[in-house]
Amino acid sequence: MDSRPEQTAQCLSQESRDIIIESLAKEKKSIRGLQKEIEQVRGKKKSLSSIHRFLQSIGAKAFHQIPAPKLTEKNVEDRMWFCEFLSEWTSDDFLFLAPSDEFFIYEAGRPNFQNDRIWALHNDDIPQELKIREKSKTARCVGVFLMFTAKRLMWVIKEQGQSWDGKYLRDVVLTRHVIPFLRNPENVLSIKETTFLHDRAPCMSALATQNFLKANEVDFFGNDEWPGASPDLNACEHLGAILKDRVEQRFQNTREELLTALTNVLEKWSSIVTCLCLSWNPTPRVWRQFGRRAVGTPNIEAKL
Repeated sequence: MDSRPEQTAQCLSQESRDIIIESLAKEKKSIRGLQKEIEQVRGKKKSLSSIHRFLQSIGAKAFHQIPAPKLTEKNVEDRMWFCEFLSEWTSDDFLFLAPSDEFFIYEAGRPNFQNDRIWALHNDDIPQELKIREKSKTARCVGVFLMFTAKRLMWVIKEQGQSWDGKYLRDVVLTRHVIPFLRNPENVLSIKETTFLHDRAPCMSALATQNFLKANEVDFFGNDEWPGASPDLNACEHLGAILKDRVEQRFQNTREELLTALTNVLEKWSSIVTCLCLSWNPTPRVWRQFGRRAVGTPNIEAKL
């Protein structure tokens, strides 16, 4: 029987234990930070292992906070120009967009990072706005490419072990799926007027990919038009975030179960996705807000 929790309880005073317990489910409360706080309050330095063992003894777990990206002045300037350009669009104009995004869906949340841990007894104890995921050392995941138009939802599930590099994107995702999808009149309102909207990921913004889209006569916003760090300007990125939450909330033991849960949600959405373009029609005032900060798209989840 392991006696280390009892040894930890003896080497930590009640005041030190109260400091640790009070720090649960709060930001910037790493084990090293707790060590410094105990030293400041009590004048005695406790070992990191003692604090870690005490957290384990009370059932606390490490969680990872996912911070929101910060906008630089250049990001704001680019977004303001793009928002001004789109501010004259009507509801009909938005129906000719084909937003897309690629992402990973994890079986038990994304892997952890040492400096962004939040210790808590349960996931539910942490405020929802912190957007946490429980730490997992060997998290299984599935790569997904998602795109929708005013008529159809299209998705590609990445082969196991394949990375999201430019060659895979061009040879498989674009050539076999995206381009044939956009050239099918059953999937778009107008083949010539539909604009492919990407997320400016490295594989998308690569010069080879941009030239590939031009060579295949795909209308899209180039790197000089589409601003970076703009998830709230691409409705598909919000759709992807909702999809990840829906699937990751379900417990999966195997990759097959994860794929089944993912496919079930996507097939359900395929019958109602046409309402997404209709909900994504911000006013000029909202476009200006998008240029300055991330404000989200509450209408999308309500329709799913």
